[in-house]
Amino acid sequence: MKSSVLSSQPVPLAVVRDILVAMKASGELNFRASRTEEYASQMVKLSGKSTLEIVAKLELLAIPRFRAEYAVKLVDLLPKTEDEVKAVLQSLNAVVTKENIQKIFEVMNFEKS
Repeated sequence: MKSSVLSSQPVPLAVVRDILVAMKASGELNFRASRTEEYASQMVKLSGKSTLEIVAKLELLAIPRFRAEYAVKLVDLLPKTEDEVKAVLQSLNAVVTKENIQKIFEVMNFEKS
């Protein structure tokens, strides 16, 4: 039986970590899942719930051409300055105005503290 992907959506690394920790508690993880869980545990600074809240707040800003993938990447990397926010968005080929970068930074900075 061949499996197929029904839908695809970006998921923050913190949520991936939470899923893998739950899978690990219920049974054995394979090699890749175990390595992914180790990486996620080392890299993630926030809980899965708080990352989803930040992503939702970023999407509520209604910034033109701002996709969910951008919000997830920002939450995963947690930039510390507006310049870092701009650099992350430029690496994703996202075109965002300076005012919107400031709004994004304010939401992320408020939620981190």
